[in-house]
Amino acid sequence: MGSMISIDKDKMHFNKKDCRDLNLTGRHECLISEAGEADLFNQLIGCKKNPNHTQFVSIETLTVEDLPEGYRDAEFYELIRGVADLTVKVDVKMTSCHRPNIWPGKDVPYPFCDYKGKTYLRCGSGLLMVYMFRDGIGLTEDGVTYEDLGLNCNRCYKTCPCEKCLLSDDPSTVWWEFIVGTAAHVVFDDCEASSTKCTGRGS
Repeated sequence: MGSMISIDKDKMHFNKKDCRDLNLTGRHECLISEAGEADLFNQLIGCKKNPNHTQFVSIETLTVEDLPEGYRDAEFYELIRGVADLTVKVDVKMTSCHRPNIWPGKDVPYPFCDYKGKTYLRCGSGLLMVYMFRDGIGLTEDGVTYEDLGLNCNRCYKTCPCEKCLLSDDPSTVWWEFIVGTAAHVVFDDCEASSTKCTGRGS
């Protein structure tokens, strides 16, 4: 898979008003493909934004010098590279019939409500998170509980839920879970989640 994070030096600055005034009826930075995965490259070529993105730099070739002046810091650069490694492409192969027709509290259509019940491929992005558990308690690498950080991610089960441990007389009490976070307009409910695949850079 190609780059999923690009930097457009001309678009680095925006204000809160810009965010509030975004068009709520758009595609919300998702791609829709009626012809499946093979059609995605054709959409990139035909993208109306693409001709104006002459300064995009792929994450694979990004250097500190590519960052705008004032942001050319080695630690900031490493942060960008680290976030890129945790960014995944989210492929959703169907749209739930349970999506609302109207955006809550607005008088505009909810994203992709016109695709309800259809099996078109929709692609968005997500962030990979890795959680460690010991006896069902979520812990950071420093041993701090997630609960102490204000996160409620403890499990009701006390041992690893993998198939090997479920069949073992001595299941592990320490395990890790990989969770992908994305926006509700990308994956709306369990129905859509069961038809979703995630891939990372280089997959």
